[in-house]
Amino acid sequence: MNLNNNNINNNNINIQPNYWLVCSTSTLIFPIVYAYKKNNKILTISSTIALFGSLNYWRKPCIGYRKNIDLITSKLSVLAYTYYGYNHIIGLYSRLFGYTNLYFLYYFYNKSCNNFYLQNKNWKYYHVAFHLFGTFGQLYVIYWV
Repeated sequence: MNLNNNNINNNNINIQPNYWLVCSTSTLIFPIVYAYKKNNKILTISSTIALFGSLNYWRKPCIGYRKNIDLITSKLSVLAYTYYGYNHIIGLYSRLFGYTNLYFLYYFYNKSCNNFYLQNKNWKYYHVAFHLFGTFGQLYVIYWV
């Protein structure tokens, strides 16, 4: 599949960074610092690994091990934060807020994937929204832990 305007080449030649996604991924530094200040080693490590996995991929997006590492580390981070959120966030409205954020996280991720496969050049904006909802959700979970 050859997609225009997304800097991905099937032959992995002359691949350029996707700066939108490098910048939005970089917002993970905020949950890393916050989790570190709250002395939560698991969430600090989870976010740090996800940050480096994602930055490594988006700096030179191509199919292969870097993409697989990004997919694995991001999904493990989502699982860790979902687990912590479910076990630490208390109160109906607080949980509702958390579940709403989680819904939008999945919504924007799926929307970006669908638009990518449909060759819609705006897929990256949905993925930026996914990164931002992910960062916000992480900060919210860390607040409760």
